Amino acid sequence: MKNKKLRDIVFFIAGVAAVILINFFASNFYFRLDLTEERRYSMSDATIRMLENLDEEVYIEVYLSGDLPAGFKRLQKATRDQLESFRAYGGDNVQYKFYDPSQIKDEKARNKFYLDLGQKGIQVTNVFANENGKKVEKLILPGALITYREKEVAVMLLSGNRSNNPQEILNQSIENVEFELASAISNLTQSKKKRLGFLTGHNELED
Repeated sequence: MKNKKLRDIVFFIAGVAAVILINFFASNFYFRLDLTEERRYSMSDATIRMLENLDEEVYIEVYLSGDLPAGFKRLQKATRDQLESFRAYGGDNVQYKFYDPSQIKDEKARNKFYLDLGQKGIQVTNVFANENGKKVEKLILPGALITYREKEVAVMLLSGNRSNNPQEILNQSIENVEFELASAISNLTQSKKKRLGFLTGHNELED
């Protein structure tokens, strides 16, 4: 009886220790397995190289936040997961925050905020949802503002083909999250501008 009791205590302590170790490693090391055949959720090598070579902080403020319909919650989660993946390779040079502009209490200040974002390229999306049997209109900002040094660029996260139905647009947008964010960061952090050459004198179009 004493041996069995001692064995049970040892197993219990070992189990608790294993859980603590798992939580420690999970909180300090980020990894994600892509088990899809087409490697749909694997980050491209070009994106990884770009993130690993960041020399200064890139700050991403995402406005897809607040009380969202189910489809936009999926897009929000995909964006958050992608940014966590970015941090896994970019480290502290990748910082992000989710911000809900609808929480701005002053209506005039809130409308000005929407207007400023619209001028930068982040357009408000009107979505109708059913709440307690009533049709309610929601204003959603499915975009992000990326800042690097003194430069910034706006990214629309809702980027699917507008001729498709809403569900297909959201699915395409989720698949495009990495491309949209990585392209914007790459353009911001590019130190050398590419040169374009134009051939003339062979009946080409005018400038």
